[in-house]
Amino acid sequence: MPGFHSASEYTKTCLVLLLATAAVLAVSYGAPYWTTTADGHSGLWWGCRWDICYMRWDYWTSAWVKATQAFMTMAIITVVFAILCLGAFIYQEYFYEDKRMVALSMILTFATSLFIMVAVFTWASNEHYGSGEVLNWPFALACACCLTSFVTGWFLFMELRRPDK
Repeated sequence: MPGFHSASEYTKTCLVLLLATAAVLAVSYGAPYWTTTADGHSGLWWGCRWDICYMRWDYWTSAWVKATQAFMTMAIITVVFAILCLGAFIYQEYFYEDKRMVALSMILTFATSLFIMVAVFTWASNEHYGSGEVLNWPFALACACCLTSFVTGWFLFMELRRPDK
């Protein structure tokens, strides 16, 4: 009988971790404070300098900002599909004995970790730290999401290796 209580400990832990990662990733994704300076702040989508705010999706936005936006968007998409695949494995009777959904969720979770890692490295390598810019809490949340999604992917790998009952 499918359901949360009949799922293995790895699967339960992974579902909770994926839900938490998705929530924290959504906060990091939308927060306008990835970088802070004395005269303003900037995030993936918005920035303010000298009390004048601007959008960061216009045509004059730097290519590295667009690359970071793209990789964070792909991370959001893959983590949502990973949750859906794992939820289908846990709650749908049709997929309950089929570990292909766990494998698909694992691949999507590792892809999420990779996308976040590329986005974080792209952002960090292109900031101007000499001018007083410092990384802020949404950047740290993105880094934490990268680690938790990697750990979740590893737990899903361990679930795949676990012998069936």
